[in-house]
Amino acid sequence: MLTPMRFLLLLALAGCAPTIARVEIPEAEPIQPGSVRFTVTATGGILRDGVITSLADLPEVTKPGRLVTDPKLIEADPGVKLAAIGPILDALIVKGNCVNVAFLVTAGGEEREVPISIEVGHMCGCLKYYEGARIYDEHAGGEQKHLWIEVRPDPMAVSKMSDDPRNSIYFPDAEGDEPAKPPPPPPPAWATEPRPAAPLTVEAVRAFLTRDTIKAASPIIVLDLQAGDGLRDALSAIVTLRRAGARVLVEFRGF
Repeated sequence: MLTPMRFLLLLALAGCAPTIARVEIPEAEPIQPGSVRFTVTATGGILRDGVITSLADLPEVTKPGRLVTDPKLIEADPGVKLAAIGPILDALIVKGNCVNVAFLVTAGGEEREVPISIEVGHMCGCLKYYEGARIYDEHAGGEQKHLWIEVRPDPMAVSKMSDDPRNSIYFPDAEGDEPAKPPPPPPPAWATEPRPAAPLTVEAVRAFLTRDTIKAASPIIVLDLQAGDGLRDALSAIVTLRRAGARVLVEFRGF
């Protein structure tokens, strides 16, 4: 049986390297110096800086007692579904505590990167996330209330808006003791705002976020990425939203 590992070994013996197509994104950023490159082949094989390996053998999967900010760069065919890169994301982010992770793309024929946003520390109520080497941290200013705007990538559209705290947990005072539900408050001002039409553009997102009622609610866009979404669509959505001036979190669901 020709497993992904055996296929990569055959390529190596033949003096070949897997050819990976790239997404062309003119607004992508320069690659961070010292980035470790992870190549995900069409057959599911893994190379680390050009060396054939497996997920289990990656040094990054040994979870340290700290966040790892050294840059990691993932190379994958833009036509793949996100399910195919779920294992490497799990290895780096969940198992390895890596918070500086980007995808390799091209801009004008040159290699560039698109960092993904990785959220940490939100269980205390204060939003903190990494976006490549950049850090957005509310801890110094205390907990803030936000308007969470969920967006799907293909076609790009607003799917949900809510100002409920994310990841909130209810602990009853005693077994079966539930607090009385207060009467529902009046709808907030942002709730009556019409959503921008799909597919979203840079201009439409920028105009929506600068409306007085939306801006006052401190909006955060949550890009809802699912296993069946394409990598090309996901990266294009991230860049479009950032170009519009949005603060963007990336949430992977159903992997």
